[in-house]
Amino acid sequence: MHSPGTMDLTNSGTIPSNSGVASRYGGRAIEPEKSVNASFGAVLGRGNFQLAADYFFIDVSDRFSTSRHFEPTGEDMDRLLDEGIISSRGALDRFRFFTNGLATRTQGVDVVATYQVETGQGTTSLISGWNWTTTKVIRHDNGTLSDLRIRILEEGLPSLRGNVSVNHVFPGATRALVRASYWGGYFDAQAPYYESDAGSTVDYPSRVLVDAEMAQTFRDRWTLTLGAQNALNTVPEEYPGAAAGLGNRYGLSPRLDSTAPSFTAVSTTAGRKAGHS
Repeated sequence: MHSPGTMDLTNSGTIPSNSGVASRYGGRAIEPEKSVNASFGAVLGRGNFQLAADYFFIDVSDRFSTSRHFEPTGEDMDRLLDEGIISSRGALDRFRFFTNGLATRTQGVDVVATYQVETGQGTTSLISGWNWTTTKVIRHDNGTLSDLRIRILEEGLPSLRGNVSVNHVFPGATRALVRASYWGGYFDAQAPYYESDAGSTVDYPSRVLVDAEMAQTFRDRWTLTLGAQNALNTVPEEYPGAAAGLGNRYGLSPRLDSTAPSFTAVSTTAGRKAGHS
């Protein structure tokens, strides 16, 4: 890993959580996680309209995670050598260990709505699916986990994601699809290594990606599809100072994978019916 001060490579490792050194910093033998979860849902249908909604709730105690990084003292190095965890004093500049020091509560809602309209020009399907999920750390060990790590757990993924698509099937086995996908904003610490520097963080804004495609089925067997993924060339916000630092153009948390439009022309066996996206 890189040192935030010198930007030189340094040795970093994960030591056994029940080792003598780990126990000095709050480590202990790992225990199984415990969880309680519940979910319920409902479906409403009326004519050509259908709505499905699900709610879920998950409590996890003794959650498995890694601790913050610690810099070993001379006494720590001697003990790591005695326990056979390292082979030389220069083998480790910082260390961490696994811990059960967390309790979290995750809850969310999934909603999917569909509406279909048939006209003389074919059939149009409107489909929209959304997910809202939040995770809160309701208990943690202050000695082994930093506030920055807690924020990563709570805000490191978009809490709101969804898409809206319009799919139209024309007479003659031709179809057209347009889809817009929304990804909410999220927090990224850029690298867990920078736990001591709360300023080395980024709040990434939301993004909308647009896909489009046309397809034609021939002889009830072959389908030719022409499409563009991320047709508007939407990219994430860039990782500040990446070129002079770790070299990552974008953050390390889950992000938009498409950084430029990609076009496809696919000919494939489709059976007796044209496929739908």
